[in-house]
Amino acid sequence: MNISFDQNEAWQNILLALGWSPYQLNIEQDSKSKKKKSKQKKKGTTPIFKKESLPEGVLGKAHKDGTIQVAPGLSSAKKKEVIAHEKKHIADMKSGKLGYDASNVYWNGNKYPRTPDKKIIYDGVAYDEGHKHLPWEKSANNIKV
Repeated sequence: MNISFDQNEAWQNILLALGWSPYQLNIEQDSKSKKKKSKQKKKGTTPIFKKESLPEGVLGKAHKDGTIQVAPGLSSAKKKEVIAHEKKHIADMKSGKLGYDASNVYWNGNKYPRTPDKKIIYDGVAYDEGHKHLPWEKSANNIKV
């Protein structure tokens, strides 16, 4: 079906639902992107984005929606390492082992509060997010590429 809330106007989706052809409504069908998306879903790949908006010194970030942000300009070896690390975080989130919100990070059923300056309190110490002493980072750092 050609109904798409991301690519079509509301009136186009209504007419499509009523049986109009995409060709009658001048809706372009991008078969290459559809094939690419279906291949990603079949393979179970993780969408990866290169973004400038990561904080300084942050090489990657795993999001709850299953996407990964990667800092631009990394060597292919470093990029591979960062992606493997972030994929471990995504796997931990999917399993329920890791979670986060604006106020806390959750690891193995424990809650670790965030401070206003974006640090995480673990064992009474305020660590920067991503610090190697945080248990979820230790877990992801043990991934072999």
